[in-house]
Amino acid sequence: MKTMINRKEILYLLAIFIAAFTFRVLYISTLSNHELYFADATEFDNIARNLAAGNGYYGSDGIPTAAREPAYPVFLAAIYKIAGHNLLVVRLSQAFLGALTCIIIYYIGKKTASISAGICSSIIASIYPFFIYYNGHILSETLFIFLLLVTMAFLLNIQDESASDWTGVSTGIITGILLGIG
Repeated sequence: MKTMINRKEILYLLAIFIAAFTFRVLYISTLSNHELYFADATEFDNIARNLAAGNGYYGSDGIPTAAREPAYPVFLAAIYKIAGHNLLVVRLSQAFLGALTCIIIYYIGKKTASISAGICSSIIASIYPFFIYYNGHILSETLFIFLLLVTMAFLLNIQDESASDWTGVSTGIITGILLGIG
């Protein structure tokens, strides 16, 4: 059974997205635009700078590394390539992903329980302090949670009785890619 979204739901989701993004931006405004705060952040930043410069997947010591999963440094490198080494742009991008995560949580709640559960879950996610906190730091948690929940949403689509075999195959491929890069 396909689930339709109505105008009222769209307004709820828009309000939740705007609130979630606003809370994250307010927290980001308290942070220094030049400080990384964590050793992990420094390592991610160094790998991403090397990638953006075309130097490869190297850590801070100049030695190739496999110590970090690739998705987050590639995400950072893409931002650095577009906007330069600007931590504020990274943090705002993560705030946007964090707000989108709240919408995906709504979808998962709606698919597994009810519209009310989806709305309540997304409201909680929008104000959950640790989600807001991690969106403001140069750490992989924001991207990982986003990719994990997108993966879950794709897997829930397989349950639809009206889904074709190709939907299942394509969902399986996308899920494998999302789990592999995270």
